[in-house]
Order: sequence, then C-alpha cells, then structure tokens
Amino acid sequence: MPAPHQPGLIDPASTEHLFNLAGRVLTDHIIDSGQSLEERASLLRLVAPLLEELNLEHHQVIAQLRQEKPQLDFPELYTEMFQLSETDEREQREHAAMMQSTESRS
Repeated sequence: MPAPHQPGLIDPASTEHLFNLAGRVLTDHIIDSGQSLEERASLLRLVAPLLEELNLEHHQVIAQLRQEKPQLDFPELYTEMFQLSETDEREQREHAAMMQSTESRS
C-alpha cells in the first residue's frame, strides 16, 4: 500500500499518521479473521486495477456533472475527499492514463 504523499495536503503528517493507523487496523483484522496476509495482499493486488478504473470513472462522472450543472454545490468534505477541482481532475486523468500504460506493458 503506497504512502499518502499527495501534493496539496494541508497536514501531510497527520494524514500519514491516520494512513498508518488504518493500515495497522486492517492488518490486525486480517490476522484476527484467520486469513493469510500474503493471500489477502495478493487478492487486493488483483482488484486494485478495477478500483483505479472505478475511481477514474467516478471523477469523470463528477466532472461532467459539474460542467452540466454548475449550480450544484458539493459539500466541502466531499470536495476535499475527492479533490474536486479542475486541476485535480486533470491530474487524476493523467495518473490513470499513466497507470493503464504501465499495466499494459507488464
């Protein structure tokens, strides 16, 4: 799982701390449920491309919605969680294109 080093974070140290805590809780849950960490990590790696694709589609739908209905007011938390700005949406598309290019080469 990559560290949460995203440009534009207001409090990167706090975000990283929460990220690490969440990782520990997930690890403990996997162990407590009797699953193998390696097996679970392998399964998660299999679904990661699908999740990336769904994330990209979500951003595309939101971008289209914002363009067609500019009067809509998104809650601040939603906007922050999904980085809803034109610059961030462009960066998301570029990142997704790069990920797809990398995956197609492997």
